[in-house]
Amino acid sequence: MINKAIMFAADKEKNNFGKYSGYPRIMHTIRVADIISKMTDDENVIAAAILYSIMEDCRIGLDEVKEEFGDRITNLVVFEDFSKVWSERKDDVIDFLCNDANEAQKKIVFANEFDNIRELYKNYDKIGEQIWERYVPKNQAEKCYLGFIAAFSGLEEYDEYHKYEQLVYDVFEEDSLWKRVKRFFDEIEESWEI
Repeated sequence: MINKAIMFAADKEKNNFGKYSGYPRIMHTIRVADIISKMTDDENVIAAAILYSIMEDCRIGLDEVKEEFGDRITNLVVFEDFSKVWSERKDDVIDFLCNDANEAQKKIVFANEFDNIRELYKNYDKIGEQIWERYVPKNQAEKCYLGFIAAFSGLEEYDEYHKYEQLVYDVFEEDSLWKRVKRFFDEIEESWEI
């Protein structure tokens, strides 16, 4: 089932590239599969995470997922209403995770969002505050990622959860350790310039 989901995703994403990296978007999907495989060995859950990771970019509906993968996987995929703006969709997903989602669905969304925050962190490190011009407004992104910390309650037993939490704080807290260290080295580098 995992291989089928990867092949399906690769076909759907063959012309999609990352917003910041320029790498084929399928790399995100593979990383999502890797993340969730550290949290479960249930092939249906891993396959559902792969499919969830491509739904937004490829505009794949649940009907198509059901036709290809059946009811079990379709019921695991969290549906987002893509007619809504990004912040409203994320608010809906956070509400779903807090109130209605089972553990497998939380893991599915978590794997996707963990890879998203890792990419945001890497690109924030490269271009700083300019990233918000390419992404969504900073206040919306911050509200979303902090909301996901609470929504992922119950996943604290996984190391990935704590890594996610730290990345969120490193990106959004002005006085995070990461930002203080970066400012320190930037100041040293500036003092060496002639």
